[in-house]
Amino acid sequence: MACKVCIIHQDNVLLQKIFYMENLFSWLATNWIEVFGVVFMLLFLYLEIMQKWTMWVLGVISGVFYMYINFANGLYALAGLMTYNVICSFYGIYCWKFAKTKTNQNLPVCFVDTRQALALTLIGIVLFEVLAFIFMFFNGNPFVSAGSIFTFTLDIQITTLSIIALWMAAKKMVESWFLWLVVDPFNVWLYLYKEMYPSAILYAIYTVAAVIGYLQWRKSALQAQQT
Repeated sequence: MACKVCIIHQDNVLLQKIFYMENLFSWLATNWIEVFGVVFMLLFLYLEIMQKWTMWVLGVISGVFYMYINFANGLYALAGLMTYNVICSFYGIYCWKFAKTKTNQNLPVCFVDTRQALALTLIGIVLFEVLAFIFMFFNGNPFVSAGSIFTFTLDIQITTLSIIALWMAAKKMVESWFLWLVVDPFNVWLYLYKEMYPSAILYAIYTVAAVIGYLQWRKSALQAQQT
């Protein structure tokens, strides 16, 4: 009798494992594009922290993936942002690989000065208003008005800060990590709201990594100032 119970239990466990595996394969078949996008974004993040110019090559690839992912899930401002990411990644390749200082050295990691900070702040305010106007202009179209007004506004805010942060990263500015530290937690919430769990996990990792990236880049910038 005990053997029969044991066999039944083992069969149930096996059936549960098969059920979970079928669900996993079914989920991967539906979400494989997002999974690949997350993998490329994680590789991009690692190379960014390590200050490798090849990060921008992955920036192009991951940007293309997330253009589709965000567009397919109704995050149209973020889909547009990824288009900008692809373009900015080519600019990043130029800045990190080919641009030189007056002494024919690669561009160093640097801090933002007061003048640059004021200019970037003003650009951010204007950019937010412009993006909000553009997307509100199409608000009567169900294509754009699918989400709540809160999600819509958050989408625009994330897009604005991300545009500036990515440009700062291309110029090797340490403070770009501050913006990512602000943006990434909102991305976590937004992707959870849209039930895009791999992307939510990705940006949770990005939030922690932003602190590591800042410390690493700050160390490099201080060393550059001493040379």
